[in-house]
Amino acid sequence: MNRATQQDLYRKIVLAIGKYLTGVTQVTLAGTSFTPAQLVSFYTNLIALADAATAAKAALISAVKANDAGQAQSKAVQDAFKSFILGMFAGQVGTLADFTFSPRKVATVDAATKAEAVTKMLATRAARHTLGKNQKKDVKGTVTPPEAPSTGGAAPAVPVVPGGSTPKTA
Repeated sequence: MNRATQQDLYRKIVLAIGKYLTGVTQVTLAGTSFTPAQLVSFYTNLIALADAATAAKAALISAVKANDAGQAQSKAVQDAFKSFILGMFAGQVGTLADFTFSPRKVATVDAATKAEAVTKMLATRAARHTLGKNQKKDVKGTVTPPEAPSTGGAAPAVPVVPGGSTPKTA
């Protein structure tokens, strides 16, 4: 039974005591004597305890949400601080331990993985016909001379430059 249902039951009991036990002077329960007023006080106390527990739970939820929001907002500063400390005290394990940080791990790549990466890189360059800057220097374009018109027309032949405009004639 949840707390809200229990509180409702206690409230109904308090109302029923006032309604049906007004003529009773004492009741012995679990070896203890109670007057109707003491029973009302007993159940009212249980209701108050449940109310306090509900309020405490709501306060806890609110505090946890506030904490989570504060952590999310400060994450960038915390990450930057950690990077700053790791850069400043790189290799000083004792100092980093005082800041509760551990040194950055250096990735170790075995020779087989490096060889596979080089093979893939060369295959990609070959497939894409990619050239380095020194190879690009050796590539020279060739220009083919324009063909002379077959008819003896009066207009002079103007060479067409791909991607450009026609030159001006004087």
